[in-house]
Amino acid sequence: MTVRRVIGVLLFMSATSLGVVGAITTPSSHSADLIEAPTSIYEFFAADTGVQCEIGRADTSWVDRDYAYCQSVSANISVSFKKGGAPKVCDNRMSCLGNPGLNTPRLRVGQTVHSGGITCVIFRSNVTCHDMAANGFMMTRNRISPLLP
Repeated sequence: MTVRRVIGVLLFMSATSLGVVGAITTPSSHSADLIEAPTSIYEFFAADTGVQCEIGRADTSWVDRDYAYCQSVSANISVSFKKGGAPKVCDNRMSCLGNPGLNTPRLRVGQTVHSGGITCVIFRSNVTCHDMAANGFMMTRNRISPLLP
């Protein structure tokens, strides 16, 4: 399967989990699997993937663009990207980790988190975060793969 096809499948899966293909900002009325981030910065643990994430939107003075950040404590790796940009990977040559907040929710496989122009989808073994142009990343417990259009 080509990278473009994989990205297309991921975008389709993300959009259909919201009930509307191609419109990530409009959830269906029966979509319990969509979480529209209730605050400007929203943190979550992604099921049993070993991945912790933060997603934010540029509606505050301290966030200049919509972004996603994920990390794996077991592999000492993290990745971040801003809407419209390329993912930036930090591997275990240096400290790459932050601290999750207190009472960070644990989300289940199939749930989608949306904030601003970024969407993160939780799969069985990974978390995939992307913008509408398909910029983003896929992260497992031990690996980060950039998604570029």
